[in-house]
Amino acid sequence: VIRTFEQSYSVLKNYRSNKLQPIGIDVEIDVPNCETPTSPKGYRGYPRYEWLIELCVKVKGAPDYHIQFPVIVE
Repeated sequence: VIRTFEQSYSVLKNYRSNKLQPIGIDVEIDVPNCETPTSPKGYRGYPRYEWLIELCVKVKGAPDYHIQFPVIVE
């Protein structure tokens, strides 16, 4: 896997949370027009392109949490 495009957003810093209050953040992500779209399903040629939104949560004193969400870029 080679990352050809990446943007990072820091959405919360020094936020004090608790178990009873979930955190909700709205972030608008723009993909530049010059980037390659997602490869069609079943595409067997190379290179293949897949787009993901990755959420990384870092909390002091706890293990980092990473999850990826696939998205289709047309």
